[in-house]
Amino acid sequence: MSEAPKGYLFKRWRGEHLPADSDVEATFYLAFEKDGRRTTVCLHTKEREKAEQLSREHLGKMEWGDRQAYLRSLIEAGERAKRELWGITHESHTCPVAEIWKRYTSSRRRPDSGPRTMAYYKVKVDTLVKWLPATVKSIRQVSVALAEEYVRESERKLSPVTLQAHLCTLRRVWRVVDPEGPQPWQDLRPAGTHTARPFRRLSLDECRKLASFTEPLKTRGVDPDEMRGASPPPRSRASVPCAPQRVCRRPPHRGRTGPGGSA
Repeated sequence: MSEAPKGYLFKRWRGEHLPADSDVEATFYLAFEKDGRRTTVCLHTKEREKAEQLSREHLGKMEWGDRQAYLRSLIEAGERAKRELWGITHESHTCPVAEIWKRYTSSRRRPDSGPRTMAYYKVKVDTLVKWLPATVKSIRQVSVALAEEYVRESERKLSPVTLQAHLCTLRRVWRVVDPEGPQPWQDLRPAGTHTARPFRRLSLDECRKLASFTEPLKTRGVDPDEMRGASPPPRSRASVPCAPQRVCRRPPHRGRTGPGGSA
């Protein structure tokens, strides 16, 4: 593997090499050495800031070789710079990791949950705070990549249903504590769980197709609208079949017909 190129900026004026910080207005050049070979490139600019940018791009292309890999490195660097700038700009409004639960309980944006639900939320927040690296000091330093790593490790210990409830808790806490900041838990789901399909309006053809299912009822004289929510009619007494009553008669007594009498 070849070593990374090393170089420096300088100015060329009337055939002379001048330092990059010289007051003379001249064109910048980039001199670099790679694999023991020295090369000089004209940057075609007299501005120091633009010359430094062009030199970084030129050296980066040679270091990465593949242009796709080089462009990916620029995207990653831009994302890191974006997160760092966001943190610097909103440093006074950010919440320390150790105070997430305290900010949640004292916020007026949180739902009015019961004691058992609050205790459940606290356990989930404490679990995350213990897992976070020591370098993460504020809530806005919890990036999407860090949240995905936490989900992957939690999948080894928790079932998909339990982990889904855990993520719902973290999403709720983040929305309450830092509503204006990034939401790294948004749309995160455990492996094996499906996304709920949203409701949609039926088209006119679909409504007609559903209405056609009620036609057989109408042909039999049954109104579907009356069947919806209707209670069965009361049964009259005359319509209730009764079992035939059995009359038990006492057989006539054989013998005396009365006191002191004989048959």
